[in-house]
Amino acid sequence: MLDGRSTELTPGDALPERVDLVVAEIFDAGLLGEGALNTLGHAAQRLLKPDGVMIPAAADVYAMLVALPRWRAVHPLADVAGFDLSAFNRFRNPQADQAIDLAREPHAALSAPFHVARFDFRRPPPPERRRALEVTASAVGEAHAVAYWFELHLDDETTLSTAPGGDLDHWQQAVQFFDQGRNVVPGDLVPLVVGHSNARIFFEL
Repeated sequence: MLDGRSTELTPGDALPERVDLVVAEIFDAGLLGEGALNTLGHAAQRLLKPDGVMIPAAADVYAMLVALPRWRAVHPLADVAGFDLSAFNRFRNPQADQAIDLAREPHAALSAPFHVARFDFRRPPPPERRRALEVTASAVGEAHAVAYWFELHLDDETTLSTAPGGDLDHWQQAVQFFDQGRNVVPGDLVPLVVGHSNARIFFEL
């Protein structure tokens, strides 16, 4: 057994040679927050044999617009129990995620799920990527946030999901709140910028 970070291992030193199999579970509710891209990218490039197997092999990320009225007063901070706490927003990271179990939390889905990104862990993407898209609203309400989740492809046959009611509900869903909500009706096109860095997925309204 080796005690240490995989990113500090090199074949011929701590390891006698490249390995046939890499198995990892370094994912948070937002998929990337525990350093999965850097860690698995290093393992694929430096530790795994060319014909080796990586588990999981890939992930697809999906999202939808949601209304979360119970959480809105604190994302961003506003009037809470009669106290104006908005001054504390200067310490708030507007792109931070909140893990929320949508299966148990009152909410309204305001769009159908849409595809955000696919990550092949053997071939990590560039350090940062962003794109613009339009999301079609499917219900009346105020879009407070984007909720997102992932499908984890262990191999070509086995996929596990962190979607609401999915196989991996202990992860919950990641939610990123907008600074200002947007009122929508069915058919509205909501412009979003979606992107990712090595450590997070982000959405901009």
